[in-house]
Amino acid sequence: MSNSPFLAAVLSSAPTSLSNKLQDLISSNDDLKIVIDDVLRLCYGNSHSVKSNYTSEEWAKSVETLRSRVSELGGTLLGQQLHKRPLEDEQDRLDTKKAKTSSTSGPTPNISLDDASSDPPVFTLHSISMTSPVRKKVDITIHRSALRITSPGKPLEYLHPAIPLSILRLAFLLPVPGKRMPYLTAVILPERTGASPSDHDIQIIFGADAILTATQYTTKYPDPKQAHAKGSPSKVLFHSLFAYFPEGEKGLRDLYEPTTDDFSSSSGTPSLDAHIGAKDGHLYFFKHGILWGEKKPCVWFPVEDTYGMSTRSVTGRSFSLFIDTRFSTVYALSSNARRINQPNEADEAELEQTEFSLIEGRDQDAVQRWISAHQNQFVQMAVPNASTPVAPTTSQPAAPPMPFSQALLDESDTEDRDFLMSESSDDESPIIG
Repeated sequence: MSNSPFLAAVLSSAPTSLSNKLQDLISSNDDLKIVIDDVLRLCYGNSHSVKSNYTSEEWAKSVETLRSRVSELGGTLLGQQLHKRPLEDEQDRLDTKKAKTSSTSGPTPNISLDDASSDPPVFTLHSISMTSPVRKKVDITIHRSALRITSPGKPLEYLHPAIPLSILRLAFLLPVPGKRMPYLTAVILPERTGASPSDHDIQIIFGADAILTATQYTTKYPDPKQAHAKGSPSKVLFHSLFAYFPEGEKGLRDLYEPTTDDFSSSSGTPSLDAHIGAKDGHLYFFKHGILWGEKKPCVWFPVEDTYGMSTRSVTGRSFSLFIDTRFSTVYALSSNARRINQPNEADEAELEQTEFSLIEGRDQDAVQRWISAHQNQFVQMAVPNASTPVAPTTSQPAAPPMPFSQALLDESDTEDRDFLMSESSDDESPIIG
């Protein structure tokens, strides 16, 4: 149906029974194919078929009339034309919108769902398991300006406000340890430094088995859906999605994937099991920093924003990792971290120290090696009467601070006390309450 591309797209996407009925209806009537294709073009605000007898002026007026009628019904047209310049009055509206956006300072606000028709889709990853910002199967669609989350097969059923692509700067693809089958989780975060607490609520987390256990679909617009067979690697699909994010100042800085070249635990993985308070999770070590993920809240600790790191072990069976950062950059974990004073920083004295505990003692040397390899990239602090700045030491302090878990006792409940008491026993394994 090369002369009816919009109709062909519907036939390849519609439910089987509907597609079959439509196919039976048009199978012997080429004129009907053109008519239905033009109806779809009208709904999309696209130009009419070259085989039609409409004038450009007549068509443009019909598009505007339909836009007004659909708006009165509380809807929008399916999308803005992808291959032709928008109508002049629509272009003026878009130019005005861009001017207002560029003159606004601060983080880019969420794009209104009403503007979806002027923000055409680029790529969709269909029916993927998401845990944040919603917890269910979703379709994730990259538009030109925003990421939208919709119900599978229902592109107009939005499950979350549109998320501007310009605030999404960090992306991670993580092999999750401890799963029965190999599993990959994707994490997309906003820039941390200088961001507001509300921006940190935007954490996009979704995943799939590393080897597909069922047919998975993607759509690269305006092409029809593409099927990816069971047994295919899902990593290819994740990479396809990330490829359509913008790059540069208002795009993803990079796609971070942990490798054993950057860090290797005693079990041969690029991550470690750890706890923050009573919450368990994983620490992923990269060339450029450490990620606490793969479930919300995820926090990225880039080496260039780190003031110090140290490890400390009480029993030898496990150890804790302490990370010192400027407190204003770790909103997501602020309830699980404590503020400390850093010498020689009189104007900006408050740092926040986050403790990750109950890490296997046999991995302490590997962590120390990672710290030693990266400490020259930590924030350099000025030292009085010294001509050159020096990085904070990563050795154990002579008078170490109170263990973070102990500092939480005043706010913890009975279960937390049981958890801490079990850690001190050499005869029993820790009990996670």
